[in-house]
Amino acid sequence: MKEFFQTFTLNEGLTITIAILALAISVISYFNTSNRDKRQLRIGRIEEIIEIIHVLIGNYRYFDDTFFLQEKIRKGIEIESKKIELINLEKRQVDLLQNISNEINLQEKLIRMTVIVNAYLPENKLRNKLRTLVTLYTSLAEATLNRKYDDTKVIFSVYPRPWIILPFIEEIQTELIKEMKLGYDNNIYGENPFDEEFKKKMNLL
Repeated sequence: MKEFFQTFTLNEGLTITIAILALAISVISYFNTSNRDKRQLRIGRIEEIIEIIHVLIGNYRYFDDTFFLQEKIRKGIEIESKKIELINLEKRQVDLLQNISNEINLQEKLIRMTVIVNAYLPENKLRNKLRTLVTLYTSLAEATLNRKYDDTKVIFSVYPRPWIILPFIEEIQTELIKEMKLGYDNNIYGENPFDEEFKKKMNLL
């Protein structure tokens, strides 16, 4: 009888121990899964920011060209006989810009990027750079599309040309890749060493 109770107690203790271990493993697994899901979600949102920036900078030159033309008209750089021609050209440019803006859902993308940046990035310099980029693009769009130059010039009286702003964009995107913490920090705008090899293979040189 004594041996029975000792065996029963040992079995009971073993069962309780296994149950506690199983519960601990479940809790750890839950937190690991939860943290992994949060990390994957954050990475996905940072990827979305990079995609939006890629679309924005890909169309930046159209806004820049229009602003540059409007600036010439405002300053009366051209002789009077060319003024009508420039005004007509400016109208066509704005129409084209409106189509581009609709096609890429510009307003929606700028709002979306603002939300993601504020929700998924810490309060640091990278976050502020992105907020500045949104302000810059929003002001440029307002100045060109809606011709609200006087309203926007208090924020930006001039805008960087595409070749001037590109290094800033490259810097932001490289920092965003680092923020993903995947072990890569390459510049997505960097030169592709395979280009030359490809040209040789395709007899393009």
